[in-house]
Amino acid sequence: MADALVTYAVTDVHIARITLDAPARRNALSDAMLDQLIGACERARDDDEVRVRARPR
Repeated sequence: MADALVTYAVTDVHIARITLDAPARRNALSDAMLDQLIGACERARDDDEVRVRARPR
């Protein structure tokens, strides 16, 4: 797998947090990042532990 450009975590209060993690590229979207972002969104959708999907402002 390519380097992780997107991180996925679930907090102890059931919130899925998806973070773009390519600071050297200023989080510029690439095909690889978009694929990982879609995968993380699908993972949050399918994760029974997740009750909230949120994005920071």
